[in-house]
Amino acid sequence: MRPWLLITWFLGLAAALAAGWFLAKQPPVDNPDLKLLLPLLPVVVWALLPVVFSRFFLKRGTPETPALRDLRRQVSAFLADRGLKGARGRYSVPFFLVVGPAGSGKTCLLESTEMRLGMPKTIGPANWWVGPEAVFVEAQVSEDAGELFRLLRAVRPKLPVNGILLVVSPADLVLADQIEQRMTAETIATWFRQADETLDQTLPAYVLLSRTDLVPGFQEIFERIEPADRAQPWGFALAHDRKETKTVEALHAEIDAGFGDIVETMRRRHIELLSKEADAIRCVHIHGFSAQIAAIQRIVMPVVDAMMPMGNGAWRGVLLRGIFMTSARQEMLSIDALLPELSRRFAMPRSGMLPPDLGGDEELNHGYFISGAVKKAILPEAGLVLKERQRAAAPALYWLPLALALLVCAAGGYALFSSFDHEIGLRRQVQEAIGDAAPLTGPTRREDLPRTLAALERLDAVSLVLAAQRPVPRYAFWLDKRGMLKDGLAEAKRALHVNALAPQVAAWLEADLVEDGNDTAALNALIALAETAGDPASPALRAWLEKRAPAVAGGHPEKFVAEALEAIRQAGGLAVDRAYVEAARRRIAYRESLT
Repeated sequence: MRPWLLITWFLGLAAALAAGWFLAKQPPVDNPDLKLLLPLLPVVVWALLPVVFSRFFLKRGTPETPALRDLRRQVSAFLADRGLKGARGRYSVPFFLVVGPAGSGKTCLLESTEMRLGMPKTIGPANWWVGPEAVFVEAQVSEDAGELFRLLRAVRPKLPVNGILLVVSPADLVLADQIEQRMTAETIATWFRQADETLDQTLPAYVLLSRTDLVPGFQEIFERIEPADRAQPWGFALAHDRKETKTVEALHAEIDAGFGDIVETMRRRHIELLSKEADAIRCVHIHGFSAQIAAIQRIVMPVVDAMMPMGNGAWRGVLLRGIFMTSARQEMLSIDALLPELSRRFAMPRSGMLPPDLGGDEELNHGYFISGAVKKAILPEAGLVLKERQRAAAPALYWLPLALALLVCAAGGYALFSSFDHEIGLRRQVQEAIGDAAPLTGPTRREDLPRTLAALERLDAVSLVLAAQRPVPRYAFWLDKRGMLKDGLAEAKRALHVNALAPQVAAWLEADLVEDGNDTAALNALIALAETAGDPASPALRAWLEKRAPAVAGGHPEKFVAEALEAIRQAGGLAVDRAYVEAARRRIAYRESLT
């Protein structure tokens, strides 16, 4: 892991530990299982980040040797001297690798780009061309290019290069035998694989066919071309779809179509070009130019195939974006100056030379189709590598929202289920508290009173539990039945008070009215109490209940008095049968008659 990432991760771990401590001190849920798991959640999530994003956290790093450090400093100083200071300056313009076999025309091509590159500087294994619009790194294709790739990684770690320009000379390939062609293709393939492994990025590549002026008929066709037309790209770009990777067969089909379009375009101009020529040799060159262009495809295809993915999946290949033809400098050989007439007379198409009858040296430095290919086809796609990087990260970015959505759904489902289970548990407690009240066998049975008081205590306990509960979460508002449960408890208590406890108190008062052991004063007090039994605030009623409580309520006299008064209040007073009151009065009258 890179040092700054390691430091950031440890700081985040400290924050995750603080969040876990906060959740442990103030848990947002009451579930005991969740209380144990919640403090661990931030730490676990933060610890899994390097695993989920291992490509970003554990990216392979190349140790910087003293030699590499010295080269990096030289490059940074050279870029700063050209106006690209610091990391911001280095990332402000695209970097392109211009590679190819030795003598393929890379330097001449860069000199003809018309991008104000200035004088290059050789640093390490490459020549560095710096301009206001781009930086070009010119190097040869070789099997050992690790030093160059490590230097690019050191200069721009996040984005070493924006694209690769492979410069190939068809004239050199046509002069080589099959063994040399195969060796060249293998060297290019090895170079691109090493670049893919070291730079660790998708490589948009453009094939630039140099020295196309050596094709017989090139000068005859393009010598009169205007500078504006000379600055246009001559070639074709390949279609690109970020969502779908092309097969080798599809790439071959597009390349065939591209060369076919070029040949067809040239054939359409044959009549026009031939009508302007009177020289038979030049007419022959013009007439055969299309066939020569068509033959170039067969010549360069081994090199192009070396850049394509292997069938066994061992290498994904490069992102081939286009093939363009160029001609930077039309060089002459010494024989051209010595034998111009011989060349003209026998129409000798020569490799590596310019037909000698087209003028002096001042006409030999035409940059045919170079600036157009670079400025209009390659430079606008400098950001394509960023899109490919987004595509490489797309699987993680696509799955991460889905994983987060699933996690949120699972957490929401669990929270909803917990709320539902909790509300069902409360309802079950209320139902059990109400249903456990046994029916009374008789209002005068003192043994039924403890069961009534116990039922009232259970109802009060459940009421306290309901009052202490947190409100139902808003996301589960339809589960909120607390009001219905509270109303049910209140109705159950009222029923016990009115239908059980109040009749018992009335029965005991009636029993006292006909009790033989009561004297006349006690009977008069009971009669007065029966007359005013509808007032629960009567001191006489409370005094009678307190006197009666130890005998009927056992160890809960205060509870009995309070519940009895509440029962009398809810029942609207004691319904004492008048017959008992009259019986008590007759008893008093009888006693008075005896005295």
